[in-house]
Amino acid sequence: MGLLGLLLGSVLGWIATDNSDAGTDSAASADYSSMASAVQDLSGEIRELRAAQQTQQARPDGVGGQQRQSATAEQDRLELLDRLDQLDQAMAEMVLAMGKYKAANMQYAAAPPLVQPDRPVNAAALQELHLKNEIDNDLEHLNWTFQQVLDEYGKPSRSNPSPGGLGHKWYYELSDGSEIIFWFVNDRVSRAMAIED
Repeated sequence: MGLLGLLLGSVLGWIATDNSDAGTDSAASADYSSMASAVQDLSGEIRELRAAQQTQQARPDGVGGQQRQSATAEQDRLELLDRLDQLDQAMAEMVLAMGKYKAANMQYAAAPPLVQPDRPVNAAALQELHLKNEIDNDLEHLNWTFQQVLDEYGKPSRSNPSPGGLGHKWYYELSDGSEIIFWFVNDRVSRAMAIED
């Protein structure tokens, strides 16, 4: 029961801190309300079970009472598992709705207006990124703007919202079939990835 209480505390804390973006989306709000209700119901049932358990421990009723307690405890356990399944489903639906909400709101996160957007590709500089460790590429380019990447490496082969719904990606296709991908989050580079063919 203590572990379950800790889990509930964590879930409620996550709800309070991570749902700010979903507050304006009706589907996410409905799923949030459903999960919050499930959490409250489950929390109340856990308190009732804990109180009943403490009462039973305080006055044992002999063998017959122990059998009744065992049957009651098993029934309570099954009901609790059902409630946990409902909570799990509500949480999964809410996370899915939040993901869709974020993806819908990030799809227009294209690059801002750029100076000389058709700069030629610097293939030699891009090829050098394949020789470096991934962490070095990330650290070297961390927080670069779209314009800085454009100035250094030229116009990307393609530019799309991130498939996962967070940020935007610039793809540089090289002659050997490999790619360099710059992943922008909040208009700044968060990753610089070299992808082999």
